Amino acid sequence: MSKVKEILTPEYALKDILKNLSDDDISEYIQKTKSLLYKYADPDDKSRQISFKDAMTLDSKMNEIYGRKPFLRLLNDFISVQNNPENQNIDEFLPEVIAIGGKV
Repeated sequence: MSKVKEILTPEYALKDILKNLSDDDISEYIQKTKSLLYKYADPDDKSRQISFKDAMTLDSKMNEIYGRKPFLRLLNDFISVQNNPENQNIDEFLPEVIAIGGKV
């Protein structure tokens, strides 16, 4: 059976960064390798987490280059979901997610 992928996670934001920034860019911005970011992006490995400072630095660079802020978007979406009691029942909005092309 397929694994359920959560989109409101730091791993999801990291995958956006990994798709768009090169190894050289990442090394220049945060002095870490792209390989290490792949380890941070592994949802099964909870022992490794990206630091807040590195996440904000990468967000800033993504914003400069692509006009996107994956970690800020993650935080805004997470807060919106937490503050809206209507979003607490996944069964209510799952059909809508599937209707717009989401995969479960």
